[in-house]
Amino acid sequence: MPWRKLPSGSRGPAFPSERARVAEARLAEMLEAYPDYRQHPEWWNPSVPRRDHFELICRYVAQSGDPVYSYVATAGEQGVSLVYHEATELGWYYERDLDPFEQLERRREDPRQGSDVYQQAHAQGLLAEHRYLEKLALADGKRFRLGELIRWNPVSARPQFDLRRLARYLREWPEADVSPDELLVRAELKEAVYAWYWDRCFRGHYPREAP
Repeated sequence: MPWRKLPSGSRGPAFPSERARVAEARLAEMLEAYPDYRQHPEWWNPSVPRRDHFELICRYVAQSGDPVYSYVATAGEQGVSLVYHEATELGWYYERDLDPFEQLERRREDPRQGSDVYQQAHAQGLLAEHRYLEKLALADGKRFRLGELIRWNPVSARPQFDLRRLARYLREWPEADVSPDELLVRAELKEAVYAWYWDRCFRGHYPREAP
């Protein structure tokens, strides 16, 4: 449960003034979805995050400027998968006494600052997100590999980049809870993976031809 690594009662810092208006609007949009998440405990394993943890996660997404905020705001299982991702990423920082919001601003000022740290945190988030999706697929009788769920996840505009990042993480930090074989992609399953995401009502980037 990734929320156990998040600080209690903390909702994160104020947004930087130059981006505050847009970030606050995005945060408000995501927080409106919290009652929907609460009403569906079956989406979560094992439990829904507390309101303060949810707000901390949403504030991090809003400050980052990541367009996935709109998927979190829509709720559903797609939103849950992204909440798991961001909560795990945040928890990775807090476990190491690093301020994720400070790290975010350092990378914004200079993308080279803290890049290796972010690579590790983001890789952990990718694993949490797609382990959740793997369980959903298995419940539907689909035995997709982790790499296939990453490569054809419609939420990502650069899925190849995410897959390479996770492969690099596995090479450089072998303690990762994933085997190299799990990242192998079977090209013949592309349509089946997209179709599964489509049937699950996941929004995002699909091939021109509908699944």
